[in-house]
Amino acid sequence: MSRSLLTTAALAPLLALAGGARAETEVTSSSRTTPIATSTANAGAADDVKITSDGTIKPTVSGAVATLDSDNALTNNGALSTNNVSDSVGVLVLGGHAGTVLNSATISLLEDYDYTDDDSDGDYDGLFAKGTGRYGVRLTGDNPFVGTITNDSSGVITLEGNDSAGISLEAALTGSLLNEGAISVTGDRGNGVRNTGTISGDLASTGSISVLGAGSVGVAVEGADADYARGVSAAVEAATGLAPDFSDCRAPTPHPDPSGVAYRHQARRMIQALDARGEITADGPSRLLFLKLSSALAHLDAEPPRWTWRS
Repeated sequence: MSRSLLTTAALAPLLALAGGARAETEVTSSSRTTPIATSTANAGAADDVKITSDGTIKPTVSGAVATLDSDNALTNNGALSTNNVSDSVGVLVLGGHAGTVLNSATISLLEDYDYTDDDSDGDYDGLFAKGTGRYGVRLTGDNPFVGTITNDSSGVITLEGNDSAGISLEAALTGSLLNEGAISVTGDRGNGVRNTGTISGDLASTGSISVLGAGSVGVAVEGADADYARGVSAAVEAATGLAPDFSDCRAPTPHPDPSGVAYRHQARRMIQALDARGEITADGPSRLLFLKLSSALAHLDAEPPRWTWRS
């Protein structure tokens, strides 16, 4: 056999792989306002979708900006956004399909509303947001989604709206959810990451999560995932020496009055007097306890007693 034939034979598998490589539909426009779905992305046919670093999709109506509704991959390297649009979703994932979701850039669902300090006491009054129902990444459906959902270290999800969530899993996930980036949710009853289904793989958050609003939670695990609950309990015990039981964790029922303004005033005064802001905002058990207590105080009906610092 000649050397040229040997070379051709050796390259044959690579050439076959190259010939079978999947194409993808790219969004490169910086002014697109039409949502996109993987099931129809390629002139009505299913295809992988990538929003490039120059690509932007900014609809002006409710619904999903980008949807994974076929056995494909959806990657965001650009910007998915809305402004003043309630009931909107950056990336909607429908169960019953297999694929991957990767956010490596920005998902921003914002509104033109600024919360104010009407009585000039250093604490914001009233609601933190006006709109509702905004989700960075949302998984829904009756059947599991098979694959991985990732907000990587370059991914930034920013939401302004009540009853909203950075990442919300409302169907079973046969795979893993990974948050390595930044999630920020402003509005009452918000969640940074929320899971109400089951996950066969990991639910890992090594990035940052910030929530601002009454009844809001950074990570809410409400699904019947016993293995994950045991894992969380073991991690807390290893870090603190405490052994909490998360086997039947459920989020509290939202209180009809979300303001809790009087308690926020009192809490701020106490924190300032004790000079304890650094300790309670640092990662660890103190911050976790503070977030739980803050949420609980906002649900009380009675007016808090006046608190005065005495040296």
